[in-house]
Amino acid sequence: MIAIIAILAAILFPVFSQAREKARQVTCVSNMKNLGMSLMQYVSDYDETFPAWRTPCWGDGWSRRSPNSLAWFEQIDPYLRNLDIFRCPSSRFEWQWLANCYPSRDRHTLFKRPTRRVNYGFNEAVHNSAILDADPWGRGWGKLAGMRAPAEIVVIADNHNTFVCPWAEGDISINRSRVNLRIAFANAIDEGEALRALASGDSGRVENLTRHLGGSSITFADGHAKWFRWMNIRSRLYGGPMRFGPAGAGWDDE
Repeated sequence: MIAIIAILAAILFPVFSQAREKARQVTCVSNMKNLGMSLMQYVSDYDETFPAWRTPCWGDGWSRRSPNSLAWFEQIDPYLRNLDIFRCPSSRFEWQWLANCYPSRDRHTLFKRPTRRVNYGFNEAVHNSAILDADPWGRGWGKLAGMRAPAEIVVIADNHNTFVCPWAEGDISINRSRVNLRIAFANAIDEGEALRALASGDSGRVENLTRHLGGSSITFADGHAKWFRWMNIRSRLYGGPMRFGPAGAGWDDE
């Protein structure tokens, strides 16, 4: 009898675990859809412009005390009013905004903001381009009207911190197909851990660094959200279905 119970447990526990993770994945996609709707409301109110935010931890918004120093999630917060939406139930880490970038004496000096827990990242190519007086790539990606294919442009995604780097790519095959490591392996400590897992050839080790059953949830510039298998989180340049940054900036996704 005990042996039978042990066999049944060995069979059912993985099933229960997968069912639980599937539920978390559904919750995460729901979060992404809500973030997408809030972005569309923000864009509608701000002349089709996405939230502008200088790259965190060194952005000039902090030194100038400008409105651009408000993080992307702080700018869309009025359209959500629910901080739990920014938290993924399957996140391995709890990135604490302000706590991770600044010493304790500086955390609450700008706009008196508290530290925040955010498990999703915003596309750096978009939020830097949205600063109209200093578009670093000059391609207008900060505005919805300047995007040729908004349904393919990644804006928010599962990520190990609060900003997605378009150039955070790593080889996954002999034909040099490349995935965006920060999104594909959102539960990795950093890109290095993901690259080491890929190089090891250990599929279990690779899967463990993904956030939701071997993939991640992504919100696009038109507001829709979808889950993708990790090996499909690639730019069009490498045969994938999405865009991470404008052409001429080193990514050639347009």
